[in-house]
Amino acid sequence: MPDGNKRQLSDVNKDLLGLHLGLLDAEEAERLQAQADDASLKAIDNLLAPLNSYDCPVPADLSARIDAALNKERVLSFAEANEADAIGGGSWLTSRDLLALAAAIVLFVGVFFPSYQSARDRAEQIACQGNLRVQGAGFHSYAEENDGVYPWAGQAPDDAAWARNAPTGQFAPSSRHMYQLVRMKFIVPQALLDPGDETVGNNSAIEVNGIGTVPMPSYVGFDSRGPWRRYDHSPLMPLTAGMTPLVDENRNLRRDGVISQNSPNHGSDRGQNVLRLDNSVQWTPSSRAGLNKNDDIYRLSDYRDDEYTGLERPGGQTDVFLTP
Repeated sequence: MPDGNKRQLSDVNKDLLGLHLGLLDAEEAERLQAQADDASLKAIDNLLAPLNSYDCPVPADLSARIDAALNKERVLSFAEANEADAIGGGSWLTSRDLLALAAAIVLFVGVFFPSYQSARDRAEQIACQGNLRVQGAGFHSYAEENDGVYPWAGQAPDDAAWARNAPTGQFAPSSRHMYQLVRMKFIVPQALLDPGDETVGNNSAIEVNGIGTVPMPSYVGFDSRGPWRRYDHSPLMPLTAGMTPLVDENRNLRRDGVISQNSPNHGSDRGQNVLRLDNSVQWTPSSRAGLNKNDDIYRLSDYRDDEYTGLERPGGQTDVFLTP
């Protein structure tokens, strides 16, 4: 028998079941009876005869019970939700979807977060350079109005400390010279705060000998035993830079652990911005950024980190030693 005729006969046999169960409308039933032979109709009757021997009364409240089941609030378990999705009957996330979503989140964090952090670090670095340029402009404006002399807050006594936990009662950091710029309104106090310093706001003010209560800066400056003029030093002399790694956020000398070579302001020992006498600002990945390649702007020559007392002073005109 041709395949087309086989398919046609198969369709007729399937519809005979619907005819017997009364599932076809009048037009379909009439057309099917015209196509089927008596033997086929009798075969279907014999096949379904056992069903006729069962008496299955319909419950009187069947409709109400169906409505109650449909309206009942029900929370699907994950297994049921997955099964519903598998047959296209639900909108729940399957376990496979959840795993894919988790993988996408991990991928996003792994790929985009480092880029975001790098961009943030770069933005803080640029903002820091802007603050240092404001300081540089303040230094030069002050000098213009004071016969070329840079701001100076007086000579610190020999026993005055640049570190707060030094064995002395006088705290006279070199940053007191920068405070003159704030007091005389050449710069705003915010210019003394490094955007990369995570401790900003933790210690908003400090007591400085001879100055009183002043904002705690995020930068360190060049110490001086007396006032000096614009041309007393090389144009490359560092004036200020990020906080020295020799002290902690409270300006106490570090005594424990490994001391970084660079400022902690910008994290991960990346480096620091340095303001020079010619008002240029440079990002340096190494603290050896003084007047020569071997001059560490935070340390004195031949000193180990564990030898500082907080009372040290620069050893000469060309010895850059930036302290709080």
